[in-house]
Amino acid sequence: MKTFVITPFHNTKLIIERLLKDSNSILLEGEAGCGKSSLLKYIAEEQHMKMLSVHFGDDIDAKALIGSYITSDSFSEFKWKDGSLTTSIKEGYWFLLEDIDTAPPDVISLILPLLKTRTFFIPNRSESIIVHPNFRLIGTRTIYKGGMKINTFHSILSSHFTIISMPEMKIEELTQLLICLYQRIKIILPTILECHKTIKLNGITGTLRQLLSFCKRIEQQIPNEVKLNQITTQIKYIILFECDNVYLSNELQKRIEILQIVAQRIQIPSIDFMINGYKPIIEINNKEITIGHIKLNRNPPPIPPPPENPFSIF
Repeated sequence: MKTFVITPFHNTKLIIERLLKDSNSILLEGEAGCGKSSLLKYIAEEQHMKMLSVHFGDDIDAKALIGSYITSDSFSEFKWKDGSLTTSIKEGYWFLLEDIDTAPPDVISLILPLLKTRTFFIPNRSESIIVHPNFRLIGTRTIYKGGMKINTFHSILSSHFTIISMPEMKIEELTQLLICLYQRIKIILPTILECHKTIKLNGITGTLRQLLSFCKRIEQQIPNEVKLNQITTQIKYIILFECDNVYLSNELQKRIEILQIVAQRIQIPSIDFMINGYKPIIEINNKEITIGHIKLNRNPPPIPPPPENPFSIF
């Protein structure tokens, strides 16, 4: 099982477990990157339940969920292959619909009878399936700044889900989480959290996913043999560089202004070097090319084709 850290907001986890035990369908909502899917995957692993999932940003339609006819290995006939939802219903898996509020209408019309009657009809085969008793349908929905929902969840569908909100993590919980995951850089975690807070106060959406990525990148930049007894100027620049990479890569208009604010908060006098003098390290070997943090695999040299006529015939 992957490493998970249970923070004081794990009461949400207990509520979800109880509702799933009682055969309820769950809709878990929260900010982007707050850990909705990770929490559900953790619960599934802890309960020894297999869970399949789809994300509606991936052009998923009803056909992909139900299944379709495909050609056999011999290409002489067609055979039916169950989709991921049909498989989950038959086998008793949990099924996670990520960003369910963005689901297309044909998927909504597919899910609604399933929630109402606990039976599933496959139109192409005129077949009705009784839902396995262990099957659970779970959805997630993203709430953006100020509680705004980009897509209004279908009112008829929402009445068949128990809606649970992911609470926003407090600073104490964030600190506990980061200490458990990044013990080696414990001494600089307060500075990292200060940067994260400053970013959010200046109108940038800083998610938990970004914060974890921020910490991971900083940890990777500091060699294992370095003992962190204090925050040096070099470490401060590493923090500022990674703050720029993680939070501000898409904020070209506000980037310099916010970088200056963050630099002041962590007592860096100037960012001129970052703006005008920084050049990423470029390394090239036989297998890959590294430019800064980016690694690109090199294609092996092409093998020349054999000569058309290797032997002379007289």
